[in-house]
Amino acid sequence: MPPTPHDTRLRTRPLLVRAQTIDAENRSVEGVIATEEPVAVWDWESRGVIDEVLLLGGVELPEQIPLLRDHDQYNLDAVLGSARSLRREETGILARLFFAREDPEADRAWNKVKQGHLRDLSVGYWVDESTDVPAGQTATVAGREFRAEKRLLRIATRWSLRETSLVVIGADQAAKLETVVNKTKESTP
Repeated sequence: MPPTPHDTRLRTRPLLVRAQTIDAENRSVEGVIATEEPVAVWDWESRGVIDEVLLLGGVELPEQIPLLRDHDQYNLDAVLGSARSLRREETGILARLFFAREDPEADRAWNKVKQGHLRDLSVGYWVDESTDVPAGQTATVAGREFRAEKRLLRIATRWSLRETSLVVIGADQAAKLETVVNKTKESTP
């Protein structure tokens, strides 16, 4: 069983950094931080794994959220920078990730992103309202039909972004950084 977090409302899911959008001058890169792909998550209420969908229309986009290392929300040294310019697109929620300057932790992470070694992102969020679909059943939620396969499917209809994190391996394979450099002629090994 995973370790108990301090706040059991916080849920996480991984995504991808869009490396081709690297802006070396501003130490930033675009990333898909959330999609509507079903992801297996630990549910603290049932103490088991469920599948969860985050409806893109169900989130109010803040101006900025922290960019963390591995969802470490209790350590100031784990703050690598911030995610800004959050927006909805067909593929998901996108953000521009800005890495702090003159910070050894942020420098290490930034270098690994630029070199294409770190590409996965994960988002931390609270589910404010949801609809559960029991295993093997179908339900219409927000005008769309969803089918739960082998386990409960939770459709988050209203949710709050709390943070995004760089992670080694993310759960949502659609959430990634695009690491191809744009506007600069930097090369990555």
